[in-house]
Amino acid sequence: MTNPSVQTSAPSVSFVPPQINSLDDTGLSSLWLQDLVLKVLYSRGYMTGFKVSEEIALPFAGVTDQLLTALKQEKLIEVKSSQGGLGEGAYTYGITGAGNTRAREALDRSQYAGQAPVPFEVYNESIRRQKSGRLTVTTRTMRQILAQLVISEATFQRLGPARLLGLGRLPRLLDQEVEREIDRLTPLAPLHNPVSLRWIRAAREAFGTRITQVAVFDTAFFTALPEIAQTYAIPHTLAQKHAVRRYGFHGLAHQAMWRKWCDLQPGISHGGRMVSIQLGAGCSITAIDNGLPRDTSMGFSPLEGLMMATRSGDIDPGLVTFLQRQEGLTAEQIDRLLNEQSGLLGVSGISADMRQLLESQDERARLAVDLYCYRARKYLGAYLAVLGGAEAIIFGGGVGENVPVVREKILAGMEWCGIEVDSEKNHGPGGLLRISSRTSKVEVWVVPVDEAAILAHEAEVVIAANRK
Repeated sequence: MTNPSVQTSAPSVSFVPPQINSLDDTGLSSLWLQDLVLKVLYSRGYMTGFKVSEEIALPFAGVTDQLLTALKQEKLIEVKSSQGGLGEGAYTYGITGAGNTRAREALDRSQYAGQAPVPFEVYNESIRRQKSGRLTVTTRTMRQILAQLVISEATFQRLGPARLLGLGRLPRLLDQEVEREIDRLTPLAPLHNPVSLRWIRAAREAFGTRITQVAVFDTAFFTALPEIAQTYAIPHTLAQKHAVRRYGFHGLAHQAMWRKWCDLQPGISHGGRMVSIQLGAGCSITAIDNGLPRDTSMGFSPLEGLMMATRSGDIDPGLVTFLQRQEGLTAEQIDRLLNEQSGLLGVSGISADMRQLLESQDERARLAVDLYCYRARKYLGAYLAVLGGAEAIIFGGGVGENVPVVREKILAGMEWCGIEVDSEKNHGPGGLLRISSRTSKVEVWVVPVDEAAILAHEAEVVIAANRK
């Protein structure tokens, strides 16, 4: 039975759908997407998995199936009927009593229950390159999307755009000065800051002064990095002149993993020592001691550190000048080479998609996967040395949460430092999962990263402080 009060119409803007292979590719919180599925089932009634996938406009394999599995585990939905041999996509799902409660709570926040938004942040570059006649990301098209949302007034007391680069700035109310700072720093975050600015301005035009916008910076968590972990070994005068230091990125994700670990082990003061590993299109690893970051792999820009989907991670700086001389590359071409054409894609020559490379028999695909895991293991060993051991290792992100073989490869052979993985647990169902063995001295967990919760919390703190 459908609920007529729920807004179900799809956005009037026709998007060219990007390639989405995992929850991380959507650029959206898994909890937000779970709520969307619950609202769809609440408003439409019984539906097959394939129909749910169609309604939210996301692929079944690797995305909708993961959402349905998580909701089943939480007993928020249940299988009403199944057609033998046709797979879970043909199962008919219904919402439970607990699911109804959560769906109504989600509807109080937003009555929209239709297609998931296009992930501008993740696919900004591909959208930017679209030909005339296809969608261009503009303030006008963003306003059209925002106009589709039917959200209660209570919800619009805050709006906190994620993943802004602010060079260590703490969360703060958005004003013209902050916008200018975000714009000025665009060269260091070309995938994030321009799109975030457009959403800020579109929201202001759509909702006016009814909302208070809060900027939450992805670098803020790392303002507490020790000086020794912030500093590059370059002339001090240059570093001071251009504000060159290691700023760190993915702060929201690492903070979310630390908070979840603290919830899991309240007896360990401030979470003790842990290493958080965020593996998605971008990858980073952070050493945390009692809630404070001691080191992190990304530095002045998100290019430093681990090997990523299309980013190189650490390379010899001499390679940059060598390629400039030998290939006649400009600074912009070097930047594009290292950010968009390297990493898994560059080494394999096939794809930036980890699952596609794992299925391939190509030798370069195998090398790309092995190199990706080796780099992460090398950093993990270094951070265990920085911390003097650890109570926990936490995996998050699309790859970190959903590709067991990658976790296995990264942790292989680390029994010497007290890490033992239970293979059966590691290959268990998705969601929150402990994958270390009973005898492991270090706990290893897979944690669904909820950056939206961090954004909401930080926004509440800023708004409350400004009301005093």
